[in-house]
Amino acid sequence: MNSLSRAFTNRIIRTAICAVSVTVASCSPASAYEPGDFGSCLSHARAAEQAGQNVEALTYYGAALRFNPNSSEVRQRQANLYSKLTSGNQLANASGHSQDQTSIRAMVDDFVTSWNNHNISGLRRLLANDYLSGDGLTHDQIIQLAQQTWQLYPTAKSYFDVKNLRVSGDYAEAETVARLVGTTSPTMGVSGNMRSTIHDLFSFRKTSQGWQVSTQVIVEESVNITFGNVTNISAHITVPNTMAPGQSYSATVDALLPSGASATVGLAQSTPQWPIVEPAFSYVQLAGPSLARQFTANMYGRNEDVAARINISNGYTGQAVGMIWLSKRVNIVDSPTMIASSAQSSVFATPTATSFSAETNPHASAQDSTSTAKTSVIASIKPKIEPAVKLETTAGDDTTTTKNSDRADRPIRDKWAIIVGISNFEDPKIPKLQYSAKDAIDFYKFLEKTGNFKRDHMRLLLNEKATQRRILTELATLFLHRVAEPDDLVVVFFSTHGSPTEEGPGGNNYLVAYDTSIDELFATGVSMQAIMSTLKDRINSDRILLVLDACHSGATTVGAKGMSRAANFDAEALAQGSGQLVICSSEPAERSWESKRAPNGVFTKKLMEGLTKNGPNTRLADAFAYLQSQVQKEVKEDRGQAQKPVLKSKWNGAELLPLIAPSNPQTVPNSLKEQLPADSSAEVK
Repeated sequence: MNSLSRAFTNRIIRTAICAVSVTVASCSPASAYEPGDFGSCLSHARAAEQAGQNVEALTYYGAALRFNPNSSEVRQRQANLYSKLTSGNQLANASGHSQDQTSIRAMVDDFVTSWNNHNISGLRRLLANDYLSGDGLTHDQIIQLAQQTWQLYPTAKSYFDVKNLRVSGDYAEAETVARLVGTTSPTMGVSGNMRSTIHDLFSFRKTSQGWQVSTQVIVEESVNITFGNVTNISAHITVPNTMAPGQSYSATVDALLPSGASATVGLAQSTPQWPIVEPAFSYVQLAGPSLARQFTANMYGRNEDVAARINISNGYTGQAVGMIWLSKRVNIVDSPTMIASSAQSSVFATPTATSFSAETNPHASAQDSTSTAKTSVIASIKPKIEPAVKLETTAGDDTTTTKNSDRADRPIRDKWAIIVGISNFEDPKIPKLQYSAKDAIDFYKFLEKTGNFKRDHMRLLLNEKATQRRILTELATLFLHRVAEPDDLVVVFFSTHGSPTEEGPGGNNYLVAYDTSIDELFATGVSMQAIMSTLKDRINSDRILLVLDACHSGATTVGAKGMSRAANFDAEALAQGSGQLVICSSEPAERSWESKRAPNGVFTKKLMEGLTKNGPNTRLADAFAYLQSQVQKEVKEDRGQAQKPVLKSKWNGAELLPLIAPSNPQTVPNSLKEQLPADSSAEVK
C-alpha cells in the first residue's frame, strides 16, 4: 500500500469529518450531562418552550425522543418548533435589548477568536457547563472534538456570521452560518483541504460570567474534504434536508472525472454516535457520473449523516490519485413536507439539487450486491422542471423568469462577482482574441463604478491567471463558496473562446482557459457541466447571473469567438440546470463578434449600455431587450452576420435590478483576504 493509500484509512477520514462538524456526535442517555430520564427531558423542554426559549426546547425534545422514540406528543412538538424556527418568523424580531445584543455579538466574536487561535480555555469559558447540542453532544465532548480538529487541521479557521438575534431577559437565540476551512497536518502523510458549512440555531444564557452558549441545533450542514490531486474535480452529494422517521429517501453522488481517471464510490448512512463510529461503506465502480442509493430514516428521531467517499485512480496504471469525502446532514423530523414548505422564506433556504432514486431510472445499471446502490448516466434522467414564466418584454420569447414569488420582498443583501477575460492562450493553436481581456477589465470597472460592487467583493482573472484550476477553485473553494449567502447577488462573467467536444455521450461544452490544450479539451477545458454544478451546489446564493460572451462556431474567423463548427451553448439547458439566470452572447448556431466601432466585444459593450438605461433601477429584462436589439443591429450592419443574445432562467423572484445598492454589504475578513492568491485587479487603474 503506498503512502497515499495509507492516508486514506477510514479512521483518519471519519475522525476528520466528525471533528470538523463539531456537532455530529451523539452521546448516549448516560452521557456527562444529558438528563437521565424521559420525564426530566420533557419537563425541561416544556418549561423552555413556555418561556420562549425555543431552541433550547427543541434540543430537549430531541433528548426526550432518545428515551422514548414513540412519544407522539414529543414528535409533534418537535416538528412544530422546527418548522417555526426554520421559517425565520421566530428569530426575525431583533428589536430592543441593544446592549445585550452588542454583548452577545462580542461573545460570539470571542468564541470565534478562541476557536481560530486554538484556545481551549477560551472555548470552555464560553460554553455553559450544562451545554447540550441537538444531537446530544455535551460540553466535554465538543471540547474534545475541537482539539481533534486542531490536531488534524493545524490551519483550521472558522468564519462566523450572526444572521438574526433575539433577546428575552436572561435568554437569547440566534441564527448563524459558520464556514470552516483548513489543510491537513503533515502527519497525515498527504495534502488535504477541508471545507465545511453549517447553519445553526443557538441558545444563549446570561450568567454571572456573562453570556454563554447553552444549546445548539444544526439545521443544515455539508462537509467537503479533498486529498491528493483532485481539487479540479467537480463532485457533490444530494440528500433531502429533512425526512420523517421510517421514510425512504434517495442519496445521490455526482462526480465529473477527467479523461483517463477511474473511481470507486461508497455511499453510507450513519446515525451520529459518541465515540465516533466509522460508516459502513459498500463500494462500486463508478460507471457513469452518478451513483444513487436508497436509505430508510431511523425510527428514533436521531439526525443522520450521509457520506460519500470517492477513491480516484489513474485508469491506466491503477495508482491512487486522490480521494474526495462529501457529507451532508438529514434532519429526522416529523412532517418534513410542512417544514420544507415553511423553510422557503428562511435564510436556510438554499438551492438544492434534484435527487433521483436509482429505481426510477430506466438506464440504471451495475447494482451493488450489498445494497440497492446503482450507477446511472445523468443525461438519461428526466427531472421534473417547472416551466418558466415569460417576462413581459418586447424581447420576444428569449427571456424567462417568474414573478410574484416568496422572494419578491427580499432585497439584495450583498453583491459578489468573478470576472474572467482571456485574449492570449498558452496553446499556440488557439487563436488570440483582441478584446476579451479588455472586456473583462471594462466590465469589472463598470460594476465597481456603476453597479455598487465593492472592489474586494470581486475577483478578476485575466490571461495567465485564468487557468482551468484557478477558475474552478475561485468558484468552488477559494472565494464565492466562502462569501455568498442566500440573499446575495452573484455575477459570473466569462469572455473567451468556447468550444465543444464530441468525446463522451452527447458531447460537452467547454470554455477555453489560458492553459487549455485544444488537443486535450476534455482534460484541460473548463467544462460547463462543472461550472453549472458548482454554481448550483457550492455557491450558497439563490440569485446567480451567469454571463457567457463566447461561442462554439467560427473556426479561425478573425474577430469571432469560437474554434469549431458544433452548436453553441444552449442557454435554456444551462439555466434549467442551474436554477438561475444565464445570458449567452449568441444563439447556438451563431458566432459572437468583436466590435469594429469600439475596443470591445459587441455583446459586452451593449450589455453595459443596457444595464444603465434607467440608472441603478434598470431591470435586467429591459437591459436585455436593449442588448438583444442593439447587438443584432450592429453585427448585421458591420459584418452582415446574425448574432442574437439569449437570456434563459429558472428565476424565482421579483424583477432583478442588477445595479441597485445592496441592503447590508459585508466586510470581507482580513484572514480570508490573506488566503486569496493575487488576481488581476492590480492591472485596473
